[in-house]
Amino acid sequence: MSSVRSFLFEGDSFVEEGSFCRLASDRGFRYGMSVFETFVLRGGRLFDVEAHLDRLAEASYHLLGHDLLHADFLPALRSLAAALSFDGVLRLYLTAGEGAPLAEVSVPSLLAIAEPATFPSESEIQAGSNLALERAPFSPQGQGFKTGNYWANIRALQAARAQNCQEAILFNSTGNIVTCSMGNIFLMVDGILKTPRLEDGARRGVVREWVLNHS
Repeated sequence: MSSVRSFLFEGDSFVEEGSFCRLASDRGFRYGMSVFETFVLRGGRLFDVEAHLDRLAEASYHLLGHDLLHADFLPALRSLAAALSFDGVLRLYLTAGEGAPLAEVSVPSLLAIAEPATFPSESEIQAGSNLALERAPFSPQGQGFKTGNYWANIRALQAARAQNCQEAILFNSTGNIVTCSMGNIFLMVDGILKTPRLEDGARRGVVREWVLNHS
């Protein structure tokens, strides 16, 4: 039995879904018209909630037409986190809802997916990882926001694992580093911490901004 649990926001609470059947006609599933943020879940709490929701609202405005988040779902989100009995991650997806591809987004879907995760220890982090270089140019979707289209990222990660590497570094068509397949990348150059530019296609992540603001 899968340990992943999914919940749809309905009315004023998140209702657990036994399957994704009701999302089969949703444009987030059919066309990848969705944006998301990933929260760390520990002890029934979500971390950096405001920063992640600000980013989700910004992505909604730029990619789905307007800010589709409403304040009434936030208490329900906190209640859901408190009810989950494991540490892991919770991904909050905001989709375009049902309709034709070009129809106005008026009734979006809000989906929470929670799953246990094991976070690396300090010794594992210090041990480092083997990195592969993805040869195919990476063209990120969604103006640097996190969208439901991760096909190119997964393909790059599969190729890296086939080379006994833990991650892949992705480059854009001009040869500049964009990102790792599933995370941020930071480089220490002459004592200065650097990371790929948004102009080169890097994602506008909360972790990216936190590291840059605290380095």
